[in-house]
Amino acid sequence: MASEEASNQPTTFTVEQAADLFGSLGKRYESAYKDIPDQNASLAWLLAQLKPKSRVLDIGCGTGKPVVATLSDAGHDTRGIDFSPGMIEVAKSQVPAASFEVLDARSIPDEPNSYDAITSYFALLAAISRDDIRQVFRKVHLNLKPGGFFVFATVPVDLDDQPCKFMGHNVRITSMTPNQYDEALRAAGFEILKSSLNDFRPDAVGACICGPEDENSEPQLFIYARKPNGDK
Repeated sequence: MASEEASNQPTTFTVEQAADLFGSLGKRYESAYKDIPDQNASLAWLLAQLKPKSRVLDIGCGTGKPVVATLSDAGHDTRGIDFSPGMIEVAKSQVPAASFEVLDARSIPDEPNSYDAITSYFALLAAISRDDIRQVFRKVHLNLKPGGFFVFATVPVDLDDQPCKFMGHNVRITSMTPNQYDEALRAAGFEILKSSLNDFRPDAVGACICGPEDENSEPQLFIYARKPNGDK
């Protein structure tokens, strides 16, 4: 994900535009981002924490793989949401045992103490504000059961609705630094258990998304958090 200030960059990037972009990528996006070591490690960790038949929500589920598929295959009651109808259609066909819904993360309903775990991998980046991200964190905290887990992954860059090139596509991105994410999660009520920060280079060329000139490595931040047992 490369920052740009070129004159042809969009001055706005709506949810609808983001949904269309990711819907058009579909399985190619899944292929480009397969086998992320830190993601595989976070899913293995989460599976080790969960009791049988836990209720789990994945925010920004994309095609349903690998996150929803991994959790569903392990026997958990898993739900995925994404703002892209195209992604949701692929997810439904790939992970029939799970439930899916077209839903913007900012519109998640209040379901206090309903989930044993909630995950969000690289979802809260496009067509969103920093205040929106903080609000999603508060909603996740509300909807988790006391002691429930939140695994969050993102590209931690200091950008506030800034134009970027994403695998050859013009987008606008909002994100924060690792310290800012840590502060935002703690402010929402979370206990931070651990985190990791490493670079990953998506195989955008192999997935036929863009040419070599538009394929870049990106920093990836993974945060493991928990809603304290005493919280309601």
